[in-house]
Parts: sequence; structure tokens; C-alpha cells
Amino acid sequence: MGCTEGCGLLACCPGAVPAPVGPQPALIRGVQMSYFQRSFTRLAIGVAATCSLSTLALAVPAGGFNINAACEALSLEFCTIQHLELLPVGEDGYELTLIIEGQARRLTFTPHDVRGENYVLLVQEADGSLVEYPPGPVNTYRGTEVSHPMVRSALGIEEDGFRLRLIDEDERQWFAEPLDGRVAGADIDAYAVYEDSAIISPLNECPVDEGWRMTDLPSSHRSHGEQRSGGLLAAEMAVDADYEFFQQYGTISGVENRVNAVINSVNTQYETQCSLTHEIQAIVVRSTSDDPYSTNSIETRLDQLQADWNSGNHPGITRDIVHLFTGVDTGSTIGLAYLAAVCSGYEYGVVQSNCCGSFGCATDLSAHEMGHNWAANHCTCPSYTMHPSLTCSNQFTSESITSITNYANSISGCLHVPGPHGACCIGSGCQQLAEGECTGIGGVFQGDGTLCADVVCEAATGACCLASGSCATVTESQCNAVGGTYYGDNYPCDPELCLPDPTGACCYGSNCSVTEEVDCPGVWMGADTTCDDDPCTSTQFSGISYQVVGVNLVDDPQDTWTVDVFAMVGEGERLDAVAGNNTQPKTVYSTEGFYQNGYGGPTSQDVNPALYALVPDLRWDSRVTIGALDSSGDPFPENALNDIGIDFTNFENGGAISADNGTWFVVATDTQGEAQSIVTGDCQDGHGVLIARLTAYGSSSEVGFEALFQGRNALGVTWQATDGTIVSLGDWADCNENGTADACDIASGDSQDANENGIPDECETNCQWDLNGDGQTTVDDLLLLIGGYPDTYDVDDLLALLAEFGCE
Repeated sequence: MGCTEGCGLLACCPGAVPAPVGPQPALIRGVQMSYFQRSFTRLAIGVAATCSLSTLALAVPAGGFNINAACEALSLEFCTIQHLELLPVGEDGYELTLIIEGQARRLTFTPHDVRGENYVLLVQEADGSLVEYPPGPVNTYRGTEVSHPMVRSALGIEEDGFRLRLIDEDERQWFAEPLDGRVAGADIDAYAVYEDSAIISPLNECPVDEGWRMTDLPSSHRSHGEQRSGGLLAAEMAVDADYEFFQQYGTISGVENRVNAVINSVNTQYETQCSLTHEIQAIVVRSTSDDPYSTNSIETRLDQLQADWNSGNHPGITRDIVHLFTGVDTGSTIGLAYLAAVCSGYEYGVVQSNCCGSFGCATDLSAHEMGHNWAANHCTCPSYTMHPSLTCSNQFTSESITSITNYANSISGCLHVPGPHGACCIGSGCQQLAEGECTGIGGVFQGDGTLCADVVCEAATGACCLASGSCATVTESQCNAVGGTYYGDNYPCDPELCLPDPTGACCYGSNCSVTEEVDCPGVWMGADTTCDDDPCTSTQFSGISYQVVGVNLVDDPQDTWTVDVFAMVGEGERLDAVAGNNTQPKTVYSTEGFYQNGYGGPTSQDVNPALYALVPDLRWDSRVTIGALDSSGDPFPENALNDIGIDFTNFENGGAISADNGTWFVVATDTQGEAQSIVTGDCQDGHGVLIARLTAYGSSSEVGFEALFQGRNALGVTWQATDGTIVSLGDWADCNENGTADACDIASGDSQDANENGIPDECETNCQWDLNGDGQTTVDDLLLLIGGYPDTYDVDDLLALLAEFGCE
């Protein structure tokens, strides 16, 4: 079953109940509304809708989640779905950003308790007794928008999220409410945001006119005073929540929060348009089915409400108006209240608060029935609260305002002034607020009892940079209230003025966080860096590299070549130890053995540079080290190398080093462990630490090196890594004997190679058969050719050399 033929779903279904827990009440049945008159006129709101309970399945789809399901659940023609989050501000405030018509709106909220000083929370238990419970925390707030001072907003936090009402500068109204628990598949932070014009209003007309008004008030239990002279006045309110309403919310706090949220929103309408507010003095929660309310008839419930509260069952609760929030399906009449009854003994009303899907309808229903209590009759005004059928528009006509304020003036002695409360200038805008609320949002309080209509708000404004990075032109006090940075009166906003400083990874020891540079207590890694890949504990260690020093540098009948071996790390990093253990043994070897000088030793500590002049070949002695080349520490001030657990005997005899429980090392304060700029064997610039100088026999031999390395990164955090490599001489050459490989001279541009044969031009002559590169063709070249005959050279090569013999 669904809607009746000819009635589209969105046009006729009041929508789903917003209660997060408990059974769902039936949708409103489409029957003719009715009205009743007793000693006081009682006005009713009715809806005409022909939807069965099965419609709820359409409003809350069984699978998936889309905007249509959300709008149907709230009985809206259109809405947007946004993921919203309240962010704490200060000790007890909140900040909220949402999108309205494509624009980001940033609201700041401060607490606004709608409960009076003597508020009590009473719960009817199984034995019928009323037990006082501790009141819940303040969960109602009022908000402003720093860049739009005329904007007003009310926020209520409930069990399933928050409800927001925003009244824009042009009086257009917007609402936001949660979808979690109401639409299948909705996330906990999914909210429907909608304008009041999107709400599908229940239909039918109410025939009551001014002839229904009772002009003579009965005697009241509260005195009527003189007409007030101006300023905000408050009526004391009590709210009764029947058992069915309690079932919809499932908890006492759920009922309390819901009632507070509704009245907070309703008060924004009464305060702004009528200079009236309502202070809740008591909420009575009927947590048992044995409550005073026995039928679904709304008129009977109104009678029972009046009888219970006038019977003396609630001593000590002062009240000027009492409303029953009911959870029963009351039929076509969803609200009923006495007309012109505040402070009269007939100050009662009943609302089926969750009748119609949206929070906007719930608040307008209460505003309508309370309007009757304040003497407002119906008007032919389809876009206003007091229209005969519920419009969910949440605003009064001037006619309704006049009726309400005239009645309030006539009973002003029954009402009271709600603390220091008056006009609050927020820039050039004005709102009626309590003094604390006004100063809390950066406003200037104009005095107790003052009205916005009587003051002119002018304040110097300037650029204010907000935490979000946006700029607003506001007063200094407004800027300070939201934690902004004020640049001075008349200072203009600039698109780049408030751009936030860049953030990056901040390393404090091994801990990483993303901060601005000024907020980093340790080492800031630079703009736009992140804490991904553990930048504070990782190292730029890239392995072992090498640099060939020369060929046949020692006076030895066998061919030799000398190579410096480096551990490559990042700039600012260091190496502290070269080790071997059971997991990663340390091995240093040459396939044809190492050259060892008798005046040297296995480590750089054993090579004394004072002996170089006497023993030139000592420079090329094979040894291991960290940073320092010899015992002098070159190129550092000193050499503090130590070793332990390594047997160097085989190495000193030209063999390999092998250790699985030993290391050579320095400590973190020894500068020789610091990385130096080097050019590697593949002609790459980098940073490394010297770990060995090795002279190997045989031009075709290979040198191998593998070990466990330990050091500290640029932040001083210790790292470990392993690596191994094999190095060979290959076609290395240094024809100009400048200590740099010919290939690197050419790659860096230090040497030219016009014919691209890999030999620097300065090393070449016009002598094609200058095989030894001495610039001439001599008997030495002839001997080299004969030595390579016939494998490398043939008879034609020999004849060509003889033809060029003597070339210089």
C-alpha cells in the first residue's frame, strides 16, 4: 500500500518520525479535521494526508542511501546531504561549517540554557510517583556568523546528533538534522540541510476566526500587572512528555534534550518577533504506561493535561504555560491549545511533536500552539505560522505579532525579565541576547531591557583572519571572540592575507607531527613534508659505493689498483659502526689478495703519515676505517677509531676479513663519523663516510665488501642497515693523473672528448699508434703491440705503427 491514487509520495506523506530509538508512530491518517469549543476556545491544527504505514518503507529505503531517501524521510521536496561535525571551541563552545547555496558558512556557538533557575526534571516511575532526576548538561546553544552579524541560529544537541535552525540576514531560514537512524545506510555524520521552503506542509483549512475568541479572561493563579514599557519578557514554561513520547526516544535524557532543542528553536522566533521568551521550569517524563493520558483523542488529552496540572499534583512548579508533547497518533488534529490563556489557569496545549517528519515542522507546530496561548488567532497566511494548517514556516505575520504582544502587555505582571538581557550590537547588526551570550560572541551589550529597535549599532571593523584561513571584515571584539587575528580598524581583507603558514613534518627525537615551522619544538623537515615513511627515524643510507684512486701506485712487480670504499648516507647524517653479527656477517675480500705494507696495519689507526716520506707505498696500504684516512685523522682533527671482536691476521697477510661478532667503531661525538661530500665511481655527487682504503692485486680482480652499518640520521636518531657490493677496476683510467677518472672528468665537463672515444682530448695526440698515451709513437708502443700480437693486433696494425714510428 502507498499513497492514494493521484497523490505523489512527497506531496502527501508527512514523513518519518525523527525518534532515534523506540517504535515508530503511525503516519497521519487522512481524515477531516474537527474543532471543539468549551468554556475557552480551543484551536486545532489538522493535516490531510492519505498515506499508510507502508509508506515508511519508501521514506526509509531498505538498501542504499541517496538524497531522495533523505528528503522523503523528512517529508521535503528537496534537500542536500552534508557530512557535518561540531568542533569544540574554547571551554564550552562549538564551531560548525556547512554549505548553503554553494557557500561555506562558519557558525560559532555558545551555550544558551532554555531552562530556568529552579528547573527540575521529574520522572514518573512504575508506582506513579514523580521522582526528581539530576538535570542533564546544557545542550542548547545560540550561534552567530562572524562575517554576517545579522545571522541568528539555534542549536540543540540530541542523542542522535544535533538540530540546527539558521535565520539568514534576509530572514530566509535553513535547518539541519541527522539522518543516522532514520535513513538506512546513512553515516553517523550525515545530515540533511534544507530551506524551510522545501518542507512539504500538511494540508486542510481551519475555519476558526476572531469570533472564537473569548475576550473576558477567567481569574488567574498569577496576578496581571501594568502594561510593560519594553524589553524582553519571559514566561515560565512546564513541559509534560507522555509515555508514548518517551518510547520514541527511549531515554530520559533523550526526551529532555529533544524538548530543550524544540523550545530553544521556538524561542528564536518569539524573541526576535515578539520580544518574548520561554524558560522551562520543569520537564515531566512519563516513563511508565500508567500516565494520566488514556486515549488517542487530542481534545481528551488536553482535558487530562489541564486536570492533572490544576489538581495540585505539581506543587512548587511555577508556570505560565504548560504543553504536552505526545507520541500517540492523534489523528488529523496534531495540535490543540486554549486561546489567550497564558497565566490564566487554561495555559495548556498539546502537540504531536513528531507528526510531520522534519524538525522545522516540529518547531512550527509548537510555535503555532503557543501562539494560540498568547492570543494569536488564525490568519489567511500560507507562508506563516498561524495559517489554519501547519505551514512549517516558523515566522509570524505582523497581525499575529500584534495580537501576541498586546496580550503579553496586558499580563506583563505575570511575566518576568530574564536576567540581564537586551540589545547586543554585533558590528552593525543587532540581536536580543543575554549579556553573557552577547559578550561571548564578541558583541557589545547595550544594557538590560534595551531593544534592537531602539539602538543604532555602529562599530569600526577591519580584516580578521580566521583559523580556517578565510578573512572576514568584523569588529575587533568579534574577531577575538572566535580566536581570530585582527589586523586593525579599516584594514581591508586581501585574498592572500589569511593564507595559513605551510605545514610540514616536525621531528622531536623519534616522534613526528605535522606543524607550522614556528610551532615545531624540534627539527622542521620543510614545507609540505609529512610523517609518512617515518622521516624522524629513517635514514638516507643508500648502500656502499667506491672511488678508484689509481692503478699500480705501489712499487710492486704485480699489477695493483687502489680503491676507497664509502658508506653512502644523507647530508647531515653520520656513521658510527661497521659490524658483523650472526644475521649479517662482515666480509672484506679480494679475489687475488690485498697489498699490505709492513709499516702499516689493519686499521687507519695503524697508518702513520709521518712515515710517508720514508715509505711512500704506505699511503696505499690496505686498511679499514671510519672517516679518517690515517692515524692523524685526515681530513678530521683526530682519529678515535676503535675495534673489537675482529681477527685481522688473515687480512694482514693479504687475505680476507670475516667477522660475525665484531666491529670497528667511533662514538657519536667523534666528528670523523660525519658524512662528507664525495664523487662516486659512477661520477655521482653524494655524501658518504670512508670505511676502507684497499689496494688489490690483479687488474682483473674483484673486491667484495658487506657488513651491518649503524649511524644516526640528521635528527640524531640511530639507524641500522645492511649492504654488500662487489667492485672491479673495469676500464677505469686517469690519463691526466688528476685523481679523477677520465669518465668523470668528461661527465663533469672538466675535460672535453670531441671524438667521443672516452679519452679526454688533453690526453690524445695526432699519433694514432701512441698506445701508451705519452704523446709519441716509440719503441714502447711497438713493444705493446707485439705483446698483443696476434690476439689484439694483426700484421696490418704492425705495418701502420712502423709507418708512424717517430711521430710526436
